[in-house]
Amino acid sequence: PSIAFLDDLEKWCLVLFLEKLPDDSNEFLPTVKVAGSFKIS
Repeated sequence: PSIAFLDDLEKWCLVLFLEKLPDDSNEFLPTVKVAGSFKIS
């Protein structure tokens, strides 16, 4: 499903369906940079 915040275009969600991704995460996330943190509650 698509996810969007129509009231604020600066916000977004990344949704990864892990069963559809390759086993090697370097194939779909070649570089990772820390830009902040998040909390799941």
